[in-house]
Formats: sequence, C-alpha cells, structure tokens
Amino acid sequence: MKPYLRAELAYIAGRLISKNSATSLYDYDEGKFIMFSGDVSPNSVNVYDYERGVFVSGNRSGSEFNLYHYGDGHFITLTVKGENFNGYDFGSSSFFEGSARLNSITLYDFQEGRFYQYSM
Repeated sequence: MKPYLRAELAYIAGRLISKNSATSLYDYDEGKFIMFSGDVSPNSVNVYDYERGVFVSGNRSGSEFNLYHYGDGHFITLTVKGENFNGYDFGSSSFFEGSARLNSITLYDFQEGRFYQYSM
C-alpha cells in the first residue's frame, strides 16, 4: 500500500474510533505532519488530503465503509469495531488492520508486512 494511503486510512480510522476532530496526522515513518479537512461520521466519510490534493469519501453499508480514493481511482473497504479496524485496498490488492487508542494509531500493512505508527 502506498504511504499516503496508509496515512489517509489511519486518519479516517482514528477519527471514527476516537471521535477526534483533528485536522492533522503525524506520520512517524515519513517524519512529517499531514493536513486534512472534511467530515467523518458514523455513516459517511468525506476527507480531503491537502498534501496530495485528493478526496477520499464514501458511505457505510452495514458494518463496512465503502470508500473511493479520487486520486488513485479505486475503492477501499474499512470496518471499525471498537478500537480496532481492518479493510482491503483494491488498488494494491492488499489487506490492512490496526487500532486507535487515544491519539495513537497503529496500522499493519499486509503487503509491506509491517506496522506503521501515527498520532493525531
């Protein structure tokens, strides 16, 4: 999965889980803050990534969000249960999972086979 997509998903999952309305995410692997704006609610997501200049948006269907990445032109599924999340990126044909506690988000990218850390 591409680094910017991991950060976007960490931001969305972090907001869904923590109910935090933060406008930035710190990516420890990249060593930088990434700015975002938009709405994240229990039923819909519409987030703008200022660094990439793209939207990621979609709606909840049952227990799963069906998101569309307007920059890369593909879908992503995202399921949130408690402090945990998981999903599938159709662009890289790979799974991801993670958790968010307080302002800390951990994402495991199955394609890369490693964990990534973020904070809001």
